[in-house]
Amino acid sequence: REDLAVELWIVPTGATAPTASPTVDASEVQTTTAPRRRAPRRRRR
Repeated sequence: REDLAVELWIVPTGATAPTASPTVDASEVQTTTAPRRRAPRRRRR
């Protein structure tokens, strides 16, 4: 989804949970790489 949406399902004990339903075609998904983390700076004494 392009906009954030939240669905809250209240399910009785012992019932099966609802299944996820994708809203975007898998061919339209673009993954990004995580930014590189910098090494922590050393403290001077």
